[in-house]
Parts: sequence; structure tokens; C-alpha cells
Amino acid sequence: IEEEAEDTGATFAIPDLKKIRSAGQHLLALINDVLDISKIEAGRMELFLETFPVEGMIDNVVTTITPLVEKNGNRLELVLGNDLGEMRADLTKVRQILFNLLSNASKFTDKGRISLRVEREASSDGDIVTFVVSDTGIGMTEEQLARLFEKFQQADASTTRKYGGTGLGLAISRQFALMMGGDITVTSQVGVGSTFTVWLPAQVIDRTKLAMPEIVEDKRSTAELLAASAYTVLVIDDDPAARDMMQRTLTKRGYRVEAAADGATGLEMARALRPNLITLDV
Repeated sequence: IEEEAEDTGATFAIPDLKKIRSAGQHLLALINDVLDISKIEAGRMELFLETFPVEGMIDNVVTTITPLVEKNGNRLELVLGNDLGEMRADLTKVRQILFNLLSNASKFTDKGRISLRVEREASSDGDIVTFVVSDTGIGMTEEQLARLFEKFQQADASTTRKYGGTGLGLAISRQFALMMGGDITVTSQVGVGSTFTVWLPAQVIDRTKLAMPEIVEDKRSTAELLAASAYTVLVIDDDPAARDMMQRTLTKRGYRVEAAADGATGLEMARALRPNLITLDV
């Protein structure tokens, strides 16, 4: 639509179209984050293991993230260890972890330095691949660090207002790392910067598939099975278009969705339905 506006000379509409696109991208990111954290908590998030070259994956990440790094006048430094070799892991989740960390570093750093260091080390349990993301950004206090990996948490309210975000990226990233047998740690100093360290086994084992439970036939109907398994999401939004989009998106993902047009109605429905998740237009 933006291209059409330019071609037809309707340049007055372009700023509004950019705002609409930005709002849509933010809403889509929020929906995807909420779906990811819901799947993790429900035990429905799966690993899709594949073998891939570590250096090739890093090249892809750097190519994608570089425009965002440069947006605030930052420079990206890449330090790769020798013989990084291949990993067997969930490629999509490894990339998402690195995207989240590098995106945060870019967002909270202005005209500074962001670095990504990757190393492979041998251990008694097999090789470990370590990814270290450092920045010279605003940093965090000990109190902020203590709640950093909690859901819907950011450093403080002013951070949300100034920088945006859902407060789910780091919680999701750490859960992904834990699912693959690794973890994420962080050190930070206010006004100096932050360093996030991700370590993952080079050969990830999907522990959810190690023990195969006995298969017992469930004779309930398809409708009964769906009703029993579906998570209920209550969408509260005064915008009919936003409600409709949320309902369609979540329903396609297998969630039972109820909607309310205002807070008072939403509160009554929340008491009656006891939904697993509530989304609010704030």
C-alpha cells in the first residue's frame, strides 16, 4: 500500500501507513511471544533437531541483525573461535535466542559497541558451544537482574515506555536454552553495559522423547478432546478489528478464544471462564 501511495502521489498517507505497519508488526510479535510462552508452560513446545554448521548459522544471524545494530549508530564486532564445527540442535530456537539478545543489545545501546563471541570447548559430557553477547549500553542494577528472566518483566516501567517490548523475549530465550540442555547467564553494570552468555551442548538430546509412554486409546469424541485440551484465551480489546485478528490467529493455533469489548465485560468473563491467558489493550 505504501508503494501504491508513492506511485499515485498520495504521499500524505505514507506516515500513517508506516505507523499502521509498525503497530501490526508489534502486535504480531506480541502474539507470537504469548503463543511461545503458552506452549512452553503447557509442555507443548517441541524441539526439531537438525545438524548445521555453527559458522554458517552465525553468518545468517549477523546479516539479519546488522541493520538493527546500525540503526542506533552502533558497531558490531564478531569474534569466532577455531574449529566451531557443527551442532545438532533446534536451529530455529538457537537463532531466536541470538536474535533476541542482539536485538536487546542494539535497543539499549546508543553509538556504542556490541560484540558476539562464539567458542567451542570440550567437556566430560561432550562439546559445549558458547555464545557471548556484550554491549556498552545502559546496563542494569542488581535488583533489575534478579527479575530479568521473569515473564512480562523489563528493567522498569520507564524502560517499557522508552524502548517498548513485551518483556517475554528473555524468558522465552532462557526456556529454549534449558529445553536444549543449556542455560543463559548475565552480568551487568549500570552505565557500563551487559554481557549475556549462552551455553548449549553441541549435540542436543531431546529428553522429551527418551521415555515413550504407553499409548492408551482415548474413546472421547474429537469435540470432547479439543474442549479438554485447548487452552482458553480471553481477548479484551475495544477495537473490533484487533479482536477479530487475535481471535482468528489464536484459533488457528488450536486455542479456545473468547472476546470482550471493554474492561468491565472482560472482568465478568474472566471470573466466569477462568481463562489460562488474558490479553489486554493497554
